[in-house]
Amino acid sequence: MTSGFVSRVEFRQLHSRVLFFGLPKTAHGALVPAVAKAGFYYLFNFDTGYNIVHDPFREPADTHGAFKVQAGAVTYVGDWCFTLQGVTSAIRLDTIIKARNDNPWLERYPLFVSMVGHDVVRLPWEQVPQA
Repeated sequence: MTSGFVSRVEFRQLHSRVLFFGLPKTAHGALVPAVAKAGFYYLFNFDTGYNIVHDPFREPADTHGAFKVQAGAVTYVGDWCFTLQGVTSAIRLDTIIKARNDNPWLERYPLFVSMVGHDVVRLPWEQVPQA
């Protein structure tokens, strides 16, 4: 997650109050994975260090508006970018490479890519280039 003003992001499980939190990455800091229960999640809210007021995001009507966290696996949910104009997400292979370099133990678990509005895809670690 990147942003000049977001300090914490909350994702909520569909039809539940289960949350997990993400912290925006710093320019040179290591990527720290978040742990979440398996299920479908959506962007619920974010905190800022400024007086930016907003309402929490509405729960999607179905799983098409959410991403799926796989059980017992590493699930990459894309890079989320927060601006004053809105929120975008994209897949960046260099983020997966950096996460593996910062946390070599991740390779002990299968890797999945899950984006809002798309099917979950398994990505074998062998297909992720070494840094």
